[in-house]
Amino acid sequence: MFEAAIAGSLPKPGWLAETNKLWPKWMAEGDALRQAKADATLLWIKAQDDAGLEVIGDGEQHASTSCTVS
Repeated sequence: MFEAAIAGSLPKPGWLAETNKLWPKWMAEGDALRQAKADATLLWIKAQDDAGLEVIGDGEQHASTSCTVS
């Protein structure tokens, strides 16, 4: 049996980065941005865990090159 997993980027929340843009601008700076990225990562980890995935990723919430959605 194959383990279920998500590979690659997951959408960033609107409070972390601009939405619907390929090169979004971050909504915070400095320590606030570091905390927002950590919070977004924890939200996606929990969502994957709640879905029963055994292999969990960070959703690339720290990457600046993925599209965001609202």
